[in-house]
Parts: sequence; C-alpha cells; structure tokens
Amino acid sequence: MFKKILENDLVKELKQIISFMKRTGVRLKFFTISLFFSLGLTLFNLYTVALLFPLVQGIIKSDFSNVKGIKLVGSIVNLYPQFFNSSMRLFVLLVVWIYLNIIFKNILQYASSVSIGYQAKNATVNMRNLLFDRCLDFGKSFYDKNKISYIHRTVTKSSDVIEFQFKSLQNFIVDNFLIIMYLGTMLIISWKLTIISAITFPIMNIFTKKILGKIKEYVEKAEQASLDLNDKIYNVLSCIPLIKGFAKENYERSLYRDASKKEIEESYKVKKISSLIVPIQDISSTTSILLLALGMALVIYFDKNLDPTNAFIFFYLAQNLMNKLNALNNFKLNIVSSGKMVQDINNLLDQNDEYIIPSGNKIFEKLEKGIEIKNLSFSYEKSRPEVIKNLSLKIPKGKITAIVGPTGSGKSTLASLLLRFYDCPPNSIFIDGVDIRDFNLKSLNDKISFVTQDNFLFNNTIKHNISYSLHKEASDEEIISISEKTIVHDFVNKMPEKYNTVIEERGSNLSGGEKQRIAIARALIKDHEILIMDEATSSLDANTESKIVDAINKVSQGKTLIIISHRLSTIKNADNIIFIEKGQVKESGNLDEILALKGLFYKDWISQKI
Repeated sequence: MFKKILENDLVKELKQIISFMKRTGVRLKFFTISLFFSLGLTLFNLYTVALLFPLVQGIIKSDFSNVKGIKLVGSIVNLYPQFFNSSMRLFVLLVVWIYLNIIFKNILQYASSVSIGYQAKNATVNMRNLLFDRCLDFGKSFYDKNKISYIHRTVTKSSDVIEFQFKSLQNFIVDNFLIIMYLGTMLIISWKLTIISAITFPIMNIFTKKILGKIKEYVEKAEQASLDLNDKIYNVLSCIPLIKGFAKENYERSLYRDASKKEIEESYKVKKISSLIVPIQDISSTTSILLLALGMALVIYFDKNLDPTNAFIFFYLAQNLMNKLNALNNFKLNIVSSGKMVQDINNLLDQNDEYIIPSGNKIFEKLEKGIEIKNLSFSYEKSRPEVIKNLSLKIPKGKITAIVGPTGSGKSTLASLLLRFYDCPPNSIFIDGVDIRDFNLKSLNDKISFVTQDNFLFNNTIKHNISYSLHKEASDEEIISISEKTIVHDFVNKMPEKYNTVIEERGSNLSGGEKQRIAIARALIKDHEILIMDEATSSLDANTESKIVDAINKVSQGKTLIIISHRLSTIKNADNIIFIEKGQVKESGNLDEILALKGLFYKDWISQKI
C-alpha cells in the first residue's frame, strides 16, 4: 500500500519539486513562514464558512439574534447591547465582520505570496549560480557535445521555472488545507451527503488524467521544436557574412519558416489539448454537482431532520471543494508544462564528471626543467579514432619549440591538452617530471599564457580585453607598453575613445589582424612561465608578423615558448622544430637539421618558398 502511494504520479511530482527546492538552497524557516501564513489563511476560510451559518439562518428566518452566539462578534454585541438592539443592526454587524474577515484573509494571502516570492528570488539566485558554476567547471568536451543555445536557454530560463514551481507548490499546499477543511466541515454537517460526494467527485479525473498524459508528450515535442528554432536563429545571426556572401538568404528564409512553422504547430497542439481541460472540468463538475443534488434530494426526502441551512452550506462547500479539486488538476498541468525545463536544469547539474577536468593538489610555481610527453594517445570520444597516437617529445625550459605539420595532424589538440582544456591520459604529459594531472589547475593556468587561432574577445573595452589575463588592475603604462610592442597602440590611438573603445559583439568593429594583435597583447602582458601560440599570427601581414614575432621573442626571453603554425616563416628562429603527421612525430631538429633530412618538413618549406 505504502509503495503504491510512493509510486503515485502526484507524489512523484511533489518529490521532484521538493528535490528541486533543496538544490536551490531553500531555507526551511522561510518556507515554514509561508506555510504558517497559508495555514492562517485556511483558518480564516474556515471561520468565514462558520459565519455563513448565522447569515443564511438569519436571512431565512428574518431574525439575526443568533449573531449574539458567535464568538468575538457576540462579545461586541454584549458590550453595546443598547446599540445592537435590532435585527437590522445585527445583520450589518455580521456583514461588516465577514468583510473584515475577508480583508484579513487577503492580508495573509499577500503575506504568504510575498514570503514565497522572497524565497523564490533567493532560490533563483542560487540556481543561476549553481548552473553558471557548473558551466565553468566543465571542460571543453562538454561544449563540443552541447549546443551553446541550449545551455544559454537553460541558464537564463531557470528563474521562470523556479518561481513557477514555488507558486505551484504554495497553491498546492493551500488547496490541500482547504480541501481537508471543507471535507471536515461537510462530514460534520452530514456524513451521508459526504459519502455521496466521495462517490460523485472522482468522475472529474477520468478524462483529465488521460489528457495530462497527452499534454506531457506534446510539451516535450514543443520544447524540442522551440530549441531547434532558437538554434536556427542563433546560427543564422552568427553566420550573416557567410549567408550574404553565398546569396543564401532565400534558402535560410525557407529553413527558418519551416522551423518556425513546426514550433508554432507543436506549441498549438499543446495549447489545443490543454484547452480541453477547462470544458472537461466544467462538464465533469456540473455532472458531479447534479449527481450530488440528486443525492441530497434523496437524503433530505428520507432524512427529515436535515436543516435547510445545513443543506445550503453543504452545497456551497461542495462547490468550493470541486474548485479545489480542479485546482489540483491544474497543479498537475503546471508541473507537466514545466517538466521539460526542470529536466534540462537537472541534466545540466547532473552531467557526468567526465566533462570536468580533475584538479590535482600540487601547486605549480615555476618551470624548472621542461615538459615531456611520453607515449601520449588521445581521442575526443571513445568511439572515434585517435587524433594523437603514441606521441613522445620533449619541450625544454627557456627554449622555442615549434610544432608543425599538416591540417588534422593533432597540433591544436596537443596544445589543448597542455592547456588542460581536455583531460589527458595518466602518465602521458609531465612538467618537471610530475604528471600534469597532479597539478592544481588554477596554479598551472596562472603560469601558462596562450593565443589560439580563434581570437576570443569580450564585448567590452580594449583595455579590459588586454588586461583580462591578469589578476590585478593593469596600469595605463603597462597597457600602452605591451600594446606598442604588439603594434596594437598604432590603431587604438586613432580611435576616439582610445583604450576605452568598446569591442562590439564578435569584434565586428575590428579587422581580423587587429583582433589577433589584441589577443597576442593579452597573452604577453601576463607573467607567464609557458607561452603557447597556436596559429597566433595567421591573420597578420608579413611585415606586421615579423615585428610581432620579434616582440614575442623579446618578451618571452628566458621563458618556454611553444609555437604551432602552418606558416613556417614564424618558426625560423625556433630552437627545435617538431613535425607531426597523423598524431605522430615524423621529424625533429633545429632548422638546419630538419631541412637536411630532405623529408616532409623540407617539402613544406620549399612549397612556401621560405
């Protein structure tokens, strides 16, 4: 029996909400306060029902002397007997008292709503922080497998879901208090009529339960269609130059219209079937009430002792009870409607730890000897072929090491592993003889600076972007000094706002070369032990590239510099050149040694006419 109760859909939904609330850091005392207000609200409702008895009796008998027997109201009458000496005045007192009771009831309703709203606000902050922290904890493999639009939507929409869940739970609690109150009062009035009600009321749930199952199915499809539409919009807006350049506007319009139409159709299906709830509830409620009225007529016919006032109040309570039972179905509907979003939030929080790069305990302070890679093999997924296969090489401290090779040879993958964007296999990458996985991630990343072929820039000032690699406020002198070395100062100084110029989204107000120079300045301003340059000068002209390479060599003097490049002009001064192909080292040596081999590197060197 107990197991069946736990397996009930409503119980499961309640457990889901409570679990969700725990994750958001809901404080029990605040939720208890809201429950206290809800209980007070229920008691005032009970008192209002109690006041209906003398009101109805007084109207039927045209005599309100029974008001004197009501607690609190009767005390007022006894204090001023000469004033309340007429039935009309007693009637007015009773009506005013009922009105005041309703005001107090609504004050409690407001207090309960504000209390739950305050808790929902704090829970929203906690949930957003949890989701954002989780996103920052994940390694790059998580973002390789999940769409940014999906992650963005889950994080930003969490606040709506939390508030929705809280209000649903609050309404559920209040409605259940009222249901218990109504049933208790109905039992006191007539247990026979209550039994008849218990037989007629389940009619409401026969069709509603089936509809809720269908709604859940349609909601999932509608959510997926909405996500697909968001993906489409995001991709189109991100690739406007590509679309314009290939005159694909009409093609994209067609795809967008199809996605938009599908999203609207799926949403309409949800709305269409959800709209059946109200008429079905109305028909079911009417049927139940009519059956109840028939039952009441039979009971009154055989039981002459049933007071008409009690019968009237019972019927009033039965209608209110019906509304509250309908509210429970609406609660289920609300939970079903928000279920997909709750699932997405839980999925994001419960993602497997395989996406999190493990941090060691050893603090990395300074590179003493160098980096050594031993028999490294790596694949982005277990089902995919290895990008790097049994690769071994050494990167000595204070030297310039160039890693070159054809596209897809694993160069950038190797850089990503050194930067700990992905987790490498144990005992494969060593820094000063220590497994890289043993180092604390923050301490390691604090000593590594990098420039990748994707120039990531924030929609913020140029100064902010250059100083972003630092853990302190950079002075104007530091910003200008590094900017002059990387030829950033030349174009920034011509801008009206200088270094306070805001870089627009995706750096649309800068050229490719300008964006790349800012990225290089950001890397070089950091006091790095290791500098990784992955196609760092690919967008620069030969003259600018030569100047920046000289600046990099000067700033990195005594530091360990790793250059990954297709353009062999950038690696002429490297102490060691490593040519890799298909994830394996094929050739290595300084420039003269590797050219003397007349092998793969030599062919690339000749083809680029160095």
